[in-house]
Amino acid sequence: MADDDRLLDTVKVNTLLFLLDGKSAHVAEDMSLEEGKRLYKRLIPIAMGKKLPNRSDPYAWITYDVWTSIRACDKELADQVLREALVCITAQVDSLRVPNKTLKSLERIHESYGKLGIIVNDIHSYEKELRLWNRDHKEGAKLLNIVNTMSIDAGVSYATAKRILWVLCREWDIGHQDMMAKALEGRGGADPALKLYLKGLEYMLGGNEYWSENTERYHWRD
Repeated sequence: MADDDRLLDTVKVNTLLFLLDGKSAHVAEDMSLEEGKRLYKRLIPIAMGKKLPNRSDPYAWITYDVWTSIRACDKELADQVLREALVCITAQVDSLRVPNKTLKSLERIHESYGKLGIIVNDIHSYEKELRLWNRDHKEGAKLLNIVNTMSIDAGVSYATAKRILWVLCREWDIGHQDMMAKALEGRGGADPALKLYLKGLEYMLGGNEYWSENTERYHWRD
């Protein structure tokens, strides 16, 4: 349902955020927190178009080109998206929690959205994470995955833990749909912008589950 002139840039900016998230994981392993902060501090004015990028630095020029293209399409919406994106990337190296006052009324829906997305990712990525952990983990390291946590807490096998989590996801999905319906009812069901926004969250959850189920990132074999 996305406009054709926005679809490619939408894919690019999501890919960019994914790459930066991967970069932050690398930072956590090989760089200090202060080095990570300097990395994002350097990229922020580039994303905002206030500083030209070093064309020999892929993170810099991709960041600049993607956000310049988005602003050319719709500057007002681009600036709004960038504000939220900056919260996302700076949170990678920030111990503070930033409240989202403008969307406070949808807080429970956003929490539900985040929970469903993360747990679906964990279910599908578990075998890969377990293999890598068994191969590379250092003494004292823990496997941070909800499947592992459920298996330990419930005293069941990994396979059983995954089945339990799938049932919970389907139940949480029903609850998510109910919350969205109530949010629309609270606005008289006549707010087309809110309806489209909530439908977008629904599509993103479905897309996330489909991607997690099929991506080689989670299902490659050694």
